[in-house]
Amino acid sequence: MIHLLKTNERGVVYTLGRLSGVKGPGLVVLIPLLQKMVRVDVDWTRIVLSGVEITYRVADPGKALSQVADYRGGLTQLAEATVKKTLAGREKDALVFEQRGVEAQVKKEMNAVAGAWGINIEKVEMTG
Repeated sequence: MIHLLKTNERGVVYTLGRLSGVKGPGLVVLIPLLQKMVRVDVDWTRIVLSGVEITYRVADPGKALSQVADYRGGLTQLAEATVKKTLAGREKDALVFEQRGVEAQVKKEMNAVAGAWGINIEKVEMTG
């Protein structure tokens, strides 16, 4: 089988069910019945939660698919938990003055976990 991957796509190739490599962009040739491929978008993507917007990118598609069952869902849950933990106990009025510090702390804590999944958190913005 022949697949054509766009510039912002990578193909994670599995041979007999085992991760055998990451291919792309361009033409990818697979051996039918022995190999299968999962496309991963490596472009910047946003998660929008209530009051927070997080921009991330899949840096290592192989890790993203093998380290966690659903990296998008896992990243959303990680973002929610990290934001709640960071904001807990802070006064709403004080957040205006501490906004940059809170954003940097959330980004650092999320990168510590998501980095092991092959995901890079680029930006965290408080929106509300």
